[in-house]
Amino acid sequence: MTLATRLTVGRLVAAPVFAGLLLRESVPAIWYASAVFVAAAITDRIDGWLARRTNTVTPLGRMLDPLADKLLVAAAFVGFRLIRVPGVEWWMVGVILGRELLVTWLRSHVGRRGVVIHSSPFAKWKTTVQMVVVLLFLALMSYRAIADRSPTYWKQFGEPATTWLFVAMVATAAVTLLSGLDYVFKNRREVFGGTGRA
Repeated sequence: MTLATRLTVGRLVAAPVFAGLLLRESVPAIWYASAVFVAAAITDRIDGWLARRTNTVTPLGRMLDPLADKLLVAAAFVGFRLIRVPGVEWWMVGVILGRELLVTWLRSHVGRRGVVIHSSPFAKWKTTVQMVVVLLFLALMSYRAIADRSPTYWKQFGEPATTWLFVAMVATAAVTLLSGLDYVFKNRREVFGGTGRA
């Protein structure tokens, strides 16, 4: 297993660790969760670059990299909703999870025919938007936890922060949905049983 793939596997492991810390709803746990997410986000930028730089891009790495991103982002948004962070609604989480599950299933579907579909620039931009929004929530919660350690404080942002975070989540859900539609459209021949790229 290459170093780049090991970093990707580390990100896969980080997702449940991050979720477990987030759901504890304590100040130390939110700080540790933030640190885990930041470290995982950094590896997301390093592993692909490292694989290309060392010419060690592998089919396993190509498969695991987007999966690790999806699990990490899903853990964050589901966790935010479960602990009732303002600005995050179930329908937003549903759109994000639905897109990721659909794309993962379609990749697996075409993969059984020996077809490999790589991530598009739009999909990578979508992941960046998701990561930035998660980091924004974590940064705000961590900052507020410095002033007051009670969850009733560090999870309640007040106005206008809650409104802006809601808008950020709507934008994230929209970008995620559009990237899914873009994926299906650009790969419609592979997805619906034909050959060659659309």
